[in-house]
Amino acid sequence: EDFALNINSDKFEFNNVNIKQNKADILSLEKLDIKTFVFNLDRQNIKFDDIDFNSLKTNMILNKNGINFANLIKKEKTAVKDTKVQDTKVEDTKNESKPWKINLSNLKINNSDFIFSDKVNNTIAQTKAFNINLNSLNVDGSNIDLSNLDFVNPKLSFNDKKNKIDISAKNTKINLDKLTFKEGILDINKIDVSKDNLTLNDKESNFNLLSKEIDISINALKIADNKTSIDSITVKTPNLDFDDAKAKMKVQTSNINLKLDTFVMNDSDISLKDIKLA
Repeated sequence: EDFALNINSDKFEFNNVNIKQNKADILSLEKLDIKTFVFNLDRQNIKFDDIDFNSLKTNMILNKNGINFANLIKKEKTAVKDTKVQDTKVEDTKNESKPWKINLSNLKINNSDFIFSDKVNNTIAQTKAFNINLNSLNVDGSNIDLSNLDFVNPKLSFNDKKNKIDISAKNTKINLDKLTFKEGILDINKIDVSKDNLTLNDKESNFNLLSKEIDISINALKIADNKTSIDSITVKTPNLDFDDAKAKMKVQTSNINLKLDTFVMNDSDISLKDIKLA
Protein backbone atom coordinates (compact mmCIF):
# COMPACT_ATOMS: atom_id res chain seq x y z
CA GLU A 1 0.00 0.00 0.00
CA ASP A 2 2.86 2.39 0.77
CA PHE A 3 5.85 2.71 -1.54
CA ALA A 4 8.72 5.01 -0.58
CA LEU A 5 11.36 5.94 -3.13
CA ASN A 6 14.20 8.36 -2.49
CA ILE A 7 16.91 9.30 -5.00
CA ASN A 8 19.80 11.58 -4.08
CA SER A 9 22.68 12.61 -6.30
CA ASP A 10 25.67 14.89 -5.75
CA LYS A 11 26.62 14.81 -9.43
CA PHE A 12 24.26 14.62 -12.39
CA GLU A 13 25.76 15.45 -15.78
CA PHE A 14 24.92 15.23 -19.49
CA ASN A 15 27.39 16.05 -22.27
CA ASN A 16 26.98 16.54 -26.02
CA VAL A 17 23.25 15.85 -26.35
CA ASN A 18 21.77 16.13 -29.84
CA ILE A 19 18.16 15.46 -30.89
CA LYS A 20 17.26 15.15 -34.58
CA GLN A 21 13.89 14.95 -36.27
CA ASN A 22 13.60 14.17 -39.99
CA LYS A 23 17.41 14.54 -40.22
CA ALA A 24 17.23 18.13 -38.88
CA ASP A 25 18.73 19.28 -35.56
CA ILE A 26 15.98 20.50 -33.25
CA LEU A 27 17.85 20.52 -29.92
CA SER A 28 21.49 20.34 -28.93
CA LEU A 29 23.20 20.80 -25.60
CA GLU A 30 26.91 21.00 -24.91
CA LYS A 31 26.59 20.37 -21.18
CA LEU A 32 24.03 20.05 -18.39
CA ASP A 33 25.49 19.94 -14.88
CA ILE A 34 23.34 19.56 -11.75
CA LYS A 35 25.23 19.63 -8.45
CA THR A 36 22.35 18.44 -6.25
CA PHE A 37 19.34 16.33 -7.24
CA VAL A 38 16.76 15.00 -4.73
CA PHE A 39 13.64 12.98 -5.57
CA ASN A 40 11.18 11.91 -2.86
CA LEU A 41 8.14 9.92 -4.03
CA ASP A 42 6.02 9.68 -0.88
CA ARG A 43 6.43 13.39 -0.12
CA GLN A 44 6.10 14.17 -3.85
CA ASN A 45 9.08 16.49 -3.70
CA ILE A 46 11.76 17.20 -6.34
CA LYS A 47 14.73 19.47 -5.70
CA PHE A 48 17.44 20.76 -8.05
CA ASP A 49 20.33 22.97 -6.92
CA ASP A 50 23.16 24.59 -8.93
CA ILE A 51 21.95 23.82 -12.47
CA ASP A 52 24.15 24.84 -15.40
CA PHE A 53 23.02 24.66 -19.02
CA ASN A 54 25.81 25.45 -21.48
CA SER A 55 25.14 26.14 -25.19
CA LEU A 56 21.52 25.03 -25.36
CA LYS A 57 20.32 25.35 -28.97
CA THR A 58 16.60 24.91 -29.58
CA ASN A 59 14.78 24.94 -32.92
CA MET A 60 11.01 24.85 -32.36
CA ILE A 61 8.68 24.56 -35.35
CA LEU A 62 4.89 24.93 -35.47
CA ASN A 63 3.04 23.62 -38.52
CA LYS A 64 -0.38 22.14 -39.33
CA ASN A 65 0.61 18.97 -37.43
CA GLY A 66 1.45 20.91 -34.24
CA ILE A 67 4.77 21.66 -32.52
CA ASN A 68 7.69 19.44 -33.52
CA PHE A 69 8.67 18.67 -29.88
CA ALA A 70 5.19 17.30 -29.19
CA ASN A 71 5.58 14.85 -32.10
CA LEU A 72 8.99 13.42 -31.18
CA ILE A 73 7.50 10.13 -30.02
CA LYS A 74 4.97 8.42 -32.27
CA LYS A 75 1.92 7.15 -30.43
CA GLU A 76 0.56 3.81 -31.57
CA LYS A 77 -3.19 3.69 -32.10
CA THR A 78 -4.87 1.20 -29.81
CA ALA A 79 -8.38 -0.15 -29.91
CA VAL A 80 -10.73 1.35 -27.34
CA LYS A 81 -12.19 -1.27 -25.01
CA ASP A 82 -15.30 -0.88 -22.90
CA THR A 83 -14.39 -1.03 -19.22
CA LYS A 84 -16.55 -0.81 -16.16
CA VAL A 85 -15.76 2.09 -13.86
CA GLN A 86 -15.35 0.97 -10.27
CA ASP A 87 -15.98 3.17 -7.27
CA THR A 88 -12.80 4.44 -5.61
CA LYS A 89 -12.30 5.32 -1.99
CA VAL A 90 -12.16 8.97 -0.97
CA GLU A 91 -8.74 8.38 0.60
CA ASP A 92 -7.29 7.13 -2.72
CA THR A 93 -8.67 10.18 -4.55
CA LYS A 94 -7.01 12.49 -2.04
CA ASN A 95 -3.66 10.76 -2.49
CA GLU A 96 -3.87 11.04 -6.29
CA SER A 97 -4.68 14.76 -6.10
CA LYS A 98 -1.80 15.57 -3.75
CA PRO A 99 0.30 18.28 -5.44
CA TRP A 100 3.97 17.81 -6.34
CA LYS A 101 6.53 20.24 -4.95
CA ILE A 102 9.40 21.28 -7.22
CA ASN A 103 12.28 23.44 -6.00
CA LEU A 104 14.90 24.95 -8.32
CA SER A 105 17.75 27.13 -7.12
CA ASN A 106 20.77 28.73 -8.77
CA LEU A 107 19.79 28.00 -12.38
CA LYS A 108 22.12 29.26 -15.14
CA ILE A 109 21.64 29.04 -18.91
CA ASN A 110 24.70 30.31 -20.80
CA ASN A 111 25.42 31.12 -24.45
CA SER A 112 22.18 29.63 -25.78
CA ASP A 113 20.02 30.10 -28.89
CA PHE A 114 16.29 29.76 -29.42
CA ILE A 115 14.45 29.75 -32.75
CA PHE A 116 10.66 29.53 -33.12
CA SER A 117 9.31 29.10 -36.65
CA ASP A 118 5.54 29.44 -37.07
CA LYS A 119 4.80 27.88 -40.46
CA VAL A 120 1.05 28.48 -39.98
CA ASN A 121 1.31 32.28 -39.61
CA ASN A 122 4.59 32.57 -41.55
CA THR A 123 6.57 34.17 -38.70
CA ILE A 124 9.94 33.46 -37.13
CA ALA A 125 11.33 34.64 -33.77
CA GLN A 126 14.88 34.02 -32.65
CA THR A 127 17.24 35.00 -29.89
CA LYS A 128 20.98 34.31 -29.98
CA ALA A 129 23.67 34.01 -27.32
CA PHE A 130 21.30 34.69 -24.41
CA ASN A 131 22.01 34.09 -20.71
CA ILE A 132 19.56 33.42 -17.89
CA ASN A 133 20.21 33.49 -14.13
CA LEU A 134 17.47 32.33 -11.77
CA ASN A 135 17.86 32.61 -8.01
CA SER A 136 15.01 30.31 -6.97
CA LEU A 137 11.76 28.82 -8.25
CA ASN A 138 9.30 26.93 -6.06
CA VAL A 139 6.26 25.15 -7.52
CA ASP A 140 3.61 23.67 -5.23
CA GLY A 141 0.85 22.23 -7.39
CA SER A 142 -0.41 25.23 -9.38
CA ASN A 143 1.19 27.78 -7.02
CA ILE A 144 4.46 29.40 -8.14
CA ASP A 145 7.04 31.48 -6.25
CA LEU A 146 9.95 32.96 -8.19
CA SER A 147 12.76 35.08 -6.78
CA ASN A 148 14.98 37.23 -8.99
CA LEU A 149 15.30 36.29 -12.68
CA ASP A 150 17.89 37.94 -14.97
CA PHE A 151 17.66 37.58 -18.74
CA VAL A 152 20.46 38.99 -20.92
CA ASN A 153 20.13 38.74 -24.69
CA PRO A 154 22.57 40.37 -27.12
CA LYS A 155 20.22 39.95 -30.09
CA LEU A 156 16.49 39.40 -30.59
CA SER A 157 14.61 39.41 -33.90
CA PHE A 158 11.04 38.84 -35.10
CA ASN A 159 10.03 38.54 -38.75
CA ASP A 160 6.39 38.46 -39.87
CA LYS A 161 6.54 37.63 -43.59
CA LYS A 162 2.75 37.62 -43.91
CA ASN A 163 2.34 41.23 -42.69
CA LYS A 164 5.86 42.31 -43.79
CA ILE A 165 6.96 43.42 -40.30
CA ASP A 166 10.52 43.17 -38.95
CA ILE A 167 11.43 43.86 -35.31
CA SER A 168 14.95 43.64 -33.89
CA ALA A 169 16.53 44.50 -30.56
CA LYS A 170 20.10 44.49 -29.28
CA ASN A 171 21.46 43.95 -25.76
CA THR A 172 18.09 43.33 -24.12
CA LYS A 173 18.24 43.04 -20.32
CA ILE A 174 15.26 41.94 -18.25
CA ASN A 175 15.20 41.69 -14.46
CA LEU A 176 12.15 40.21 -12.76
CA ASP A 177 11.98 40.58 -8.98
CA LYS A 178 9.64 38.37 -6.93
CA LEU A 179 6.84 36.71 -8.89
CA THR A 180 4.04 34.79 -7.20
CA PHE A 181 1.08 32.95 -8.73
CA LYS A 182 -1.44 31.67 -6.20
CA GLU A 183 -5.12 30.76 -6.57
CA GLY A 184 -5.21 32.30 -10.05
CA ILE A 185 -3.70 35.63 -8.94
CA LEU A 186 -0.41 36.83 -10.46
CA ASP A 187 1.76 39.26 -8.45
CA ILE A 188 5.06 40.71 -9.70
CA ASN A 189 6.99 43.08 -7.48
CA LYS A 190 9.10 44.73 -10.21
CA ILE A 191 10.12 44.34 -13.86
CA ASP A 192 13.04 46.28 -15.34
CA VAL A 193 13.68 46.20 -19.11
CA SER A 194 16.55 47.91 -20.92
CA LYS A 195 17.63 47.79 -24.57
CA ASP A 196 20.47 49.50 -26.45
CA ASN A 197 18.63 49.52 -29.74
CA LEU A 198 15.08 48.74 -30.91
CA THR A 199 14.04 48.83 -34.58
CA LEU A 200 10.57 48.30 -36.07
CA ASN A 201 10.13 48.21 -39.85
CA ASP A 202 6.61 47.88 -41.30
CA LYS A 203 7.13 47.46 -45.05
CA GLU A 204 3.40 47.22 -45.77
CA SER A 205 2.68 50.64 -44.23
CA ASN A 206 6.10 52.07 -45.13
CA PHE A 207 6.70 52.89 -41.48
CA ASN A 208 9.94 52.89 -39.46
CA LEU A 209 10.65 53.30 -35.75
CA LEU A 210 14.11 53.51 -34.17
CA SER A 211 14.77 53.87 -30.47
CA LYS A 212 18.05 53.82 -28.56
CA GLU A 213 18.82 53.15 -24.89
CA ILE A 214 15.30 52.39 -23.65
CA ASP A 215 14.70 51.89 -19.91
CA ILE A 216 11.30 50.63 -18.73
CA SER A 217 10.38 49.97 -15.11
CA ILE A 218 7.07 48.41 -14.01
CA ASN A 219 6.27 48.33 -10.28
CA ALA A 220 3.68 46.19 -8.47
CA LEU A 221 1.93 44.39 -11.33
CA LYS A 222 -1.13 42.37 -10.29
CA ILE A 223 -3.49 40.34 -12.48
CA ALA A 224 -6.61 38.82 -10.92
CA ASP A 225 -9.59 37.60 -12.95
CA ASN A 226 -10.22 40.33 -15.55
CA LYS A 227 -8.52 43.10 -13.55
CA THR A 228 -4.94 44.30 -14.11
CA SER A 229 -3.32 46.91 -11.87
CA ILE A 230 0.11 48.56 -11.90
CA ASP A 231 1.41 50.88 -9.20
CA SER A 232 3.71 52.81 -11.57
CA ILE A 233 5.34 52.64 -15.01
CA THR A 234 8.46 54.62 -15.89
CA VAL A 235 9.81 54.93 -19.45
CA LYS A 236 13.10 56.64 -20.31
CA THR A 237 14.57 56.84 -23.82
CA PRO A 238 17.20 59.42 -24.88
CA ASN A 239 16.51 58.95 -28.58
CA LEU A 240 13.40 58.09 -30.63
CA ASP A 241 13.00 58.46 -34.42
CA PHE A 242 9.67 57.89 -36.18
CA ASP A 243 9.29 57.94 -39.98
CA ASP A 244 5.93 57.37 -41.71
CA ALA A 245 6.62 57.67 -45.45
CA LYS A 246 2.98 57.05 -46.43
CA ALA A 247 1.72 59.93 -44.26
CA LYS A 248 4.87 61.98 -45.06
CA MET A 249 5.56 62.54 -41.37
CA LYS A 250 8.83 62.42 -39.41
CA VAL A 251 9.25 62.81 -35.66
CA GLN A 252 12.52 62.99 -33.72
CA THR A 253 12.70 63.17 -29.94
CA SER A 254 15.43 63.03 -27.30
CA ASN A 255 15.63 62.71 -23.51
CA ILE A 256 12.05 61.47 -22.98
CA ASN A 257 10.88 60.74 -19.44
CA LEU A 258 7.39 59.32 -18.97
CA LYS A 259 5.78 58.23 -15.70
CA LEU A 260 2.33 56.72 -15.17
CA ASP A 261 0.91 56.26 -11.65
CA THR A 262 -1.86 53.86 -10.54
CA PHE A 263 -2.90 52.20 -13.78
CA VAL A 264 -5.98 49.93 -13.54
CA MET A 265 -7.68 48.00 -16.33
CA ASN A 266 -10.92 46.26 -15.38
CA ASP A 267 -12.47 44.50 -18.39
CA SER A 268 -12.83 47.36 -20.89
CA ASP A 269 -12.58 50.14 -18.27
CA ILE A 270 -9.20 51.89 -17.84
CA SER A 271 -8.29 54.36 -15.12
CA LEU A 272 -5.06 56.29 -14.58
CA LYS A 273 -4.32 58.54 -11.63
CA ASP A 274 -1.45 60.62 -13.01
CA ILE A 275 0.72 61.03 -16.14
CA LYS A 276 3.95 63.03 -16.24
CA LEU A 277 5.87 63.60 -19.49
CA ALA A 278 9.15 65.50 -19.64
